[in-house]
Amino acid sequence: MSANESVDDNRIELTIEYSDEVTEAFQATGEGWEDRINEVLKIWIREHNPSELKI
Repeated sequence: MSANESVDDNRIELTIEYSDEVTEAFQATGEGWEDRINEVLKIWIREHNPSELKI
């Protein structure tokens, strides 16, 4: 399956890069760490407007 193909009805598989700090923190939580990143991002989206994030 290539990047951006649908994995199921609610998810899209893609390639993304995170900092070592983020990756190491979530990997340290064990199996399912990618799912936890997804959950954290969904919570953040409910509480913030991504277009207002200034980088």
